[in-house]
Amino acid sequence: MQIDTGILASAITVLLTIIGLAAWTGALGQKVRGHDKTIANNRSEIDKAMERLHIENREDHKQIFAKLDQINETIKNGNK
Repeated sequence: MQIDTGILASAITVLLTIIGLAAWTGALGQKVRGHDKTIANNRSEIDKAMERLHIENREDHKQIFAKLDQINETIKNGNK
């Protein structure tokens, strides 16, 4: 049984193309997984930063309201 060289060349080209696509898809999949981990880490850091910001804001608000209460008491005592 004889195989035509054109068919053999085409078959080899198709096989090499399939192997190349498989390697490219695998590399792309690894990049995506790496980016997923990076995104998850960034979200975690952002959540921690937002929580710190909320805590700082709560403290600032407590100080502001304490100062407002102090001013209010001063105004009430001053008017008597």
